[in-house]
Amino acid sequence: MLDQAVTLSARGLRVLLIEDSPVLRGMVLEYLKASAFVAVVEWADTEDLALRQLAQGHYDVVIVDLQLRQGNGFKVLQTLRDQASASVRIVYTNHAQVPTYRQRCFEAGANYFFDKSLELDKVFEVIEERAGAARPRQQTVHHPHA
Repeated sequence: MLDQAVTLSARGLRVLLIEDSPVLRGMVLEYLKASAFVAVVEWADTEDLALRQLAQGHYDVVIVDLQLRQGNGFKVLQTLRDQASASVRIVYTNHAQVPTYRQRCFEAGANYFFDKSLELDKVFEVIEERAGAARPRQQTVHHPHA
């Protein structure tokens, strides 16, 4: 069994994965653990657990499934929005074809909305982009007599 929190390095993004499917959660966690740009990965499989984790810590990226064992991802998104959280909020769902879901997610504070079965790679692309934006830029010093 995977631990709730996996510390991977001293630097990088803090990611919270909210997913109730053990198979998919395991796959996403394995990818994130192997990523050099992710420092901490935590997960929740219910709305209540996700809200407790959000109250206790800051996350750079929150990946939210809408259908959970208990509750749903909409409340999680609304909480992040209401807290004015700087977290990047990614919704990935098997119900992307439901027309109202996309609109409701963006109204609730989602930054991205992906179809879990077709666009999982886009979730990882967003995380990689966020990692690049979060890294401090190296300064180049020009010497006038070099």
